[in-house]
Amino acid sequence: AGARALKWLHTQAERFDTSRLFGYAAFALPGLSPWFERGFEAADILAINEYFGWYYGKVEQAGAFLAALARKYPQKPLLVTETGADAVRGEHSSQTPPSRGTSEEYQAWLLQEQWRQMRHVPTFAGLSIWVLKDFLCPEYREDNPVPFYNLKGLLDRDSQPKLAFQQVKKLFSELE
Repeated sequence: AGARALKWLHTQAERFDTSRLFGYAAFALPGLSPWFERGFEAADILAINEYFGWYYGKVEQAGAFLAALARKYPQKPLLVTETGADAVRGEHSSQTPPSRGTSEEYQAWLLQEQWRQMRHVPTFAGLSIWVLKDFLCPEYREDNPVPFYNLKGLLDRDSQPKLAFQQVKKLFSELE
């Protein structure tokens, strides 16, 4: 039903404006992704929200997942519209690579590793990291490392940069 609705929406949007691409962001979740991906037939671009290495799986699985998706839809550009990991500014890890957790090093490493894998996917067209700044989020309870805050920002709630901010800046500057 969702795929049919997206197809209908695409048709309606084209009645008003054919100059814009039509997209749909699907959530990547091993085992369930094919259900969410049904809407890609109606889309001009593939947009995927994925959290390998944070909510599920291992960081190293992201590249294979995205490459498989690109093979299914080789004519459509692939955008990663969400990815990331929580980090508490000031929390550090001395492990290499850092173990999964809320250290600044893990967040920076995860984003660097994700970027490295994405760049090898032939139809990869862009990345949007979730999110620039930590924000108040009532779904995160008092037992969260910073109560009531989503901590995936490259900046903390006071706009102070985390290690991942510098890492992402470096990765993007290499594109110039």
